[in-house]
Amino acid sequence: MDHFSGGGSLAGESFVSLSLEDGARTRVDRAFEAAGIHRQMMLETPFGATICALVEQGLGVGIVNPIAADDYRRSGIAFRPFLPEIPFHGHALFPSRNLNNPLIDGFVSLVREELAGYETTAAGLMA
Repeated sequence: MDHFSGGGSLAGESFVSLSLEDGARTRVDRAFEAAGIHRQMMLETPFGATICALVEQGLGVGIVNPIAADDYRRSGIAFRPFLPEIPFHGHALFPSRNLNNPLIDGFVSLVREELAGYETTAAGLMA
């Protein structure tokens, strides 16, 4: 499988990026800065799915988490693992009064099971 390692082949490419408010954006920017690679920043969005939709329209390339990429795997987008890995984080939020709620515990357990399949994939995918 092809990998984009260090982003070298992306120098000067039109890039669709996560918004500055997203912590993953900072990690992506640092990876490119560390490699000395300049991207042509074209568009920003807070959503990985929007990055995929914009890439599908031919507006550039982007880095998304594997979950956001799932809905676009059958589209015309070519996905490649990106190195160095860019971790994407998610959080389950619920009121503290529900700490011992069996429904919440069951939901969180189900989500963890579903997400476990993504842990064997790259932490970031180049779209």
